[in-house]
Amino acid sequence: MFRADDGTALAYDVRGDGLPLILVNGLPDTKDGWNNTAAALAPYFRVVTYNLRNQGLVDGGGEGYATERHVRDFAQLLDHLRIGEFIGVGLSMGARILVDFVGANPGRALRLVLIGAGNEKLAPRYRAIFSSWRHALEASPADDLLPFVETFVPWAFNPGYFSRDPEFFARYAKLLAATHTRRGLGANLGAMIRSYEPDHVGRVPMKAIATRTHFVQGEYDFLTPPQYVRELVDLFPHSSLAVIPGCGHNVRVNEPRRLEQEILDFLVRDDELMEYEYEH
Repeated sequence: MFRADDGTALAYDVRGDGLPLILVNGLPDTKDGWNNTAAALAPYFRVVTYNLRNQGLVDGGGEGYATERHVRDFAQLLDHLRIGEFIGVGLSMGARILVDFVGANPGRALRLVLIGAGNEKLAPRYRAIFSSWRHALEASPADDLLPFVETFVPWAFNPGYFSRDPEFFARYAKLLAATHTRRGLGANLGAMIRSYEPDHVGRVPMKAIATRTHFVQGEYDFLTPPQYVRELVDLFPHSSLAVIPGCGHNVRVNEPRRLEQEILDFLVRDDELMEYEYEH
């Protein structure tokens, strides 16, 4: 556990040895969602997972912030753990946090893996989608997140994943209720909406990043279809893209083993990165 500069406590875990690799959550998510991925990476890296503010069964992280607040929390976590250069792996909102941090701090990230990354060209689309999630959350009964889940899930998972399990929505609603607070979910949805407002996009535009980067996107990512991710490759001159067949936005859940292999192949087969680890 560490505390950000406003006193908000954020839980984290560290496992393994080697170059520091930070796994950054999406929404709704917690550090425990990375458990299997972290276990696969820990034999090669010092793997850090953490809860973003208002994730988990806490809601003391305030409201009215944008993803810039998450970026500051990330920077303070690195300072707390005395991490200089690092490898970043981010899912959805976590990808946005990493891109914004690296854009403001060039040279800190050794490599990036961005899963389900967003394209600010789609900002109006994102605001509409995220606003519909927030409305569904506000309309959900106090003891039942099912209306929110029924609105959120079709954007996060491909239809083939959840349609074969008639109990998926009900089980996922119970999982969210057991791992999040309604206030915390609402605060982070608000942060995402504000981060795609025109004034914010104009003030904090996505910058060209020289860090070697691997994009991983689902073929059926309805939030950010793969053709819009291909446009991002132009902003990342040393980048590659893997589109996972039959997969939705949340590749970590839809195809966990394939994602682990994508990350390991990108990093462990990188002779320059492995040489850097040996020298340090």
